[in-house]
Amino acid sequence: AAVTGATSPNNTRNYRRFAVNDRVLVFLNILNHMQSTADEEFREKVTNNPVNKYGFPPGKGTNPEEQKGPFVYVLATVIMAHYEEDAIYYTIKRADTGSEQRANSDWMEPLKNHRGEAAAHAAAKQSIAEERKRELLQLNDEPTQKQGWCSCLAYPFRVVKKSLLRYRKSLGLWSEVYKLEVQRVLYGDQPYGFRVKFTGINFLVWCNFLFMFIDQLTIAFFPPSFDDALRVISLVIWFVLVIELFGEVFIRPNGYNALTVSDKAFAPSTARFINTFHLVMESFALLLFLPHVLPKTKDGDDFFLFGVTTSSRAAVLGPTRADVIVGRFWFLTVRLRIFGLVRHWKKTWLNENFAAD
Repeated sequence: AAVTGATSPNNTRNYRRFAVNDRVLVFLNILNHMQSTADEEFREKVTNNPVNKYGFPPGKGTNPEEQKGPFVYVLATVIMAHYEEDAIYYTIKRADTGSEQRANSDWMEPLKNHRGEAAAHAAAKQSIAEERKRELLQLNDEPTQKQGWCSCLAYPFRVVKKSLLRYRKSLGLWSEVYKLEVQRVLYGDQPYGFRVKFTGINFLVWCNFLFMFIDQLTIAFFPPSFDDALRVISLVIWFVLVIELFGEVFIRPNGYNALTVSDKAFAPSTARFINTFHLVMESFALLLFLPHVLPKTKDGDDFFLFGVTTSSRAAVLGPTRADVIVGRFWFLTVRLRIFGLVRHWKKTWLNENFAAD
């Protein structure tokens, strides 16, 4: 085997997601084991210089962390992502053999920087086949006659020349890294970007957030003189969320229900739309919010039984056991209001991690 003493993937490793064309590091021994029936030509192309999780082979790296083992990875490129019900797996193309293989996310490590990627690419090209080519080139370059004293005297200069060339390559690599960081600073790219923006999505998220607490904040922190103003704000929030819910249903594609039972049921393109479970729960939460936006009675109670004022009094004072149960049940239904925020968080997560899918 090309690698000895390799460790197996850690089953407790955090779940990672990779996009198409991402350059990643994959466990070499697992890939080789999956190709155990390959021909001799494939085995000769397998790298004999695996790298660590930072992309550096033994003896490379600029600090002790980058030089630390185990050296069990090979460079690869993600060319396709496949979605299953509870997992994602990928088709990757190896940098050493050029073959396409399946890889799970717990076999893969993201590259930390461009230096690691360059080092991993160079290491992937060091194989048995490449060694034979270099040996043949060296044999062809050897002189037919024995080298004389002049060659011996020139040896120190050849060593200095090789050292300077190696330093020049390293300096050029650091120069590229420096240029990239300067460009990110000047153009405000990540991780140096700083911007403030307020979009329609931000407005809807704030409405969902206020929807969770505004009636409870009204009776807990504001005097009675603010009731009418807060009731108007609550009514505006309620109308915005109802219109949003209608819009979410309207933009669902034709045949959405059939799509949820097909092989694309768990794909990001399907998960972006509101499902029936969220639709029912959010509609129920909005319906139960109506008593808060309606005018109060002369006694200061809610127009319907299900309201924050009436339910609070019933939950604490009763006077009957049924009143206590109904009052506390209303506070239980308040938790349903979080479904809107969860839906927006899910869509944000999908857009950030699967924007290209």
